[in-house]
Amino acid sequence: MRRVIVALVIGVLCGEAIADAPIVTAIATSRAGPHEWVLSQEQVHELDAWLNRHRKSWGANFATPPTAAMRIQIKQSDGVERSIEFFDQPGWSSFVIFHDRVGSFSAADIANLRERLGERKGE
Repeated sequence: MRRVIVALVIGVLCGEAIADAPIVTAIATSRAGPHEWVLSQEQVHELDAWLNRHRKSWGANFATPPTAAMRIQIKQSDGVERSIEFFDQPGWSSFVIFHDRVGSFSAADIANLRERLGERKGE
């Protein structure tokens, strides 16, 4: 586990800004339930704004992540489709993987975002 965290930290420290077109649609899938839902335009804007506020500190992912607790398939204005993955497992709750890049953020910040995007816990 220690090697996984060291690899993730190195990847984050070597990070570069993500540069992507705005998100126009998104479909989320959560293991809590499990269920799938289309994000509202307000939620799409929330996710896009969150990514824009967190443009730096993304790096190469050198570890194999566990199964995502929540995955969002996005479509951007340039037609590109990408995914964003969030995790619940110990040691992973502060990490997000976006288009094969890993970022580390406050676990509370990520939990707050997931809730605003409509993830239901424990249903």
